[in-house]
Amino acid sequence: MEIKYKNIVILISMILLSTNALATAQNVKSAARPYYIDPQHNLWLKVNMNGRTQYFNVYNTPGYSPNGDLVMWAYDNFSSGSLNTSKWIAYKEGNNNSKVEVQNGHLMLSGSGNTSSANVVLNKPFTNGIELAVNETLTEGTHNPGTFSDVSFGSGAVVGGIRGKDWWHTHFKVGGGSFQSQGIDKAMIWVNSNSSDIQMPTPGIRLNDFVEDNVSHTVAYSYDSSGNANMYMLNVTQNRLPLSIPDPYGYNQFTHPSIYYNETGVFGHKWWMFITPYAYSRGELENACLYYSDDGLVWHVPPGVKNPIGTPIESEYEANVYGLDPYGSNPYGSDSRGCDPYGSDPYGSDSHIIYNPNTGKFMCYYVIGDVVGNEIVEDPKVKTYDGITVSPEINVNGHGVSPALLYDEATRTFYMWIVDIDLVPHVINRYTSTDGIHFGNKQAVGLSSQYHPWHINVMKYPGKSIIYVLLTMYSNNGFTGDLHIATANNYTDNFTVQNTSLLKLKDSSCPTHMDTLLYRSAGVFNDDGNILKLWIPAQDDKGVWTVFYTQATKEKGAWKVGTFTTPRAPLMTTKNTQYLYTPKQWMISQGDSPKSHGVKRLINEVWGYKIGHTPKINVKNIGAYTQIAVVPTDLQNVSDYQVMIPASMLNISSQRDSLDVERA
Repeated sequence: MEIKYKNIVILISMILLSTNALATAQNVKSAARPYYIDPQHNLWLKVNMNGRTQYFNVYNTPGYSPNGDLVMWAYDNFSSGSLNTSKWIAYKEGNNNSKVEVQNGHLMLSGSGNTSSANVVLNKPFTNGIELAVNETLTEGTHNPGTFSDVSFGSGAVVGGIRGKDWWHTHFKVGGGSFQSQGIDKAMIWVNSNSSDIQMPTPGIRLNDFVEDNVSHTVAYSYDSSGNANMYMLNVTQNRLPLSIPDPYGYNQFTHPSIYYNETGVFGHKWWMFITPYAYSRGELENACLYYSDDGLVWHVPPGVKNPIGTPIESEYEANVYGLDPYGSNPYGSDSRGCDPYGSDPYGSDSHIIYNPNTGKFMCYYVIGDVVGNEIVEDPKVKTYDGITVSPEINVNGHGVSPALLYDEATRTFYMWIVDIDLVPHVINRYTSTDGIHFGNKQAVGLSSQYHPWHINVMKYPGKSIIYVLLTMYSNNGFTGDLHIATANNYTDNFTVQNTSLLKLKDSSCPTHMDTLLYRSAGVFNDDGNILKLWIPAQDDKGVWTVFYTQATKEKGAWKVGTFTTPRAPLMTTKNTQYLYTPKQWMISQGDSPKSHGVKRLINEVWGYKIGHTPKINVKNIGAYTQIAVVPTDLQNVSDYQVMIPASMLNISSQRDSLDVERA
């Protein structure tokens, strides 16, 4: 058998999985360690993290069985025929006819009548740093399946009566009293202790973007040590994933994403994004915002940042060489009725982020634009961020829209490509700089296409000098609507556009969106260069902008977006630290109401595990066995920590695989 080496970092969200095979041993006998295999066929081990690398040898040997009770923080597969009262407490709210029953290896929860619910509370207190995964099937009901299907955490008595205009949920009375609704009909809702604390966090991704009636699925709920409550779908296969981004304007509509990724992290996080809100294409909201992420999908506002940071300066263009704009330069935008005949007031668009290794700061570029008289003024600006403070705005030499930058460490040179829209057709110009501010050496860049450039972004290809370019383009008939990709052999080469689109409008549609335009996108290659991770903004037929995550691979010499599988797709995140260190418990509920009557929640399996550490996992096929190395990424001592090794790394075929796991 060929020996293969695979590396993966276990994160809150894992996008890329590797492949390996378990070795078989015929006559290996030892004191085997317990293991668990979840419904996605991931292998789980319980490890005492102590700051040192630990090795485990795994054999395909008959006679061994997985044991979730011994490995996981909490576990139940409901195989005993009745509810295990040492693990769960059953509660019925609103109607004693609500059902909490174990049937045929499933826990069945179903309310009975208006404002009633069936609930089970897990008999295992925690404070934070725990995630609970629920594998289930939702069935029946007079409305969307999943309505009022909740997982909650809190403390105190279980009570009903938290009500809204058209919803009703069971919750904990004190100590948090929080719940996360699966929100097939609505976004996930956060409640502290009474109805006055209700929030509708932004965004709220509906479960019915992923789930159908009578289809088994897994949802994971977590409350981490920073007070973030997160909700994920596990093992999702499709061609686009929604993002969770807090919008300072409350619309959850964005465009112009720019992504920076560093495996070792910057200011404690691997993913950084600079992006502009753009609700319904309203220019006054087009002001760049800065975020970080631990998975590229769920985004947070960094310390010291108040978004938007790329905000126009009042009166900057009221009087200049172009003359006076009689309608002014209101930084909050022109009249919403569009009374300014010269166009919208200043905006901070076309965001781009790059890390400056010379200063240890991010450089956040954007374009300040305004219509003054009969002229369009659009100039790039930059602000820096050092992990705590955002600098004042700095003028950048150069002119145009959609600045895209790369830094060449070998020559310590910044390269900026920017689109000059004063010329018809538009032209891409390239500039160079030693500090990322003062640019010169302006040169036009050729483009091998019948179309003309509008917005661009650039990416390095790993291990080679090749530059990849993402483009939106136009012709005399208007925007093409598609997303295009091009290459350059090096920093100073012209752009050669791929003959086929990277993503066509008709290929990007999903059940809840009908795209009419794709816009300036961002991309990051994986280490091997065989997967292009993409963040693409799309405008639908209702004028709504959505940024989604997807992936492209090369097929027959051409890059193309396609269907992919991700272990974790975010549904919702929100933050509340009020009860961060108070003891609390998990509760699983199914409610009933006039809006959705008769939903049955069939729970197949529940497993809980500690979170907060990201050990690196190395898997190596030795021949007689497969060796797993758990490499810590911090020096903390954590006892009984659950470590997951993806099924694809070990070629696990079922939850019942017999494995002899030994400490090396």
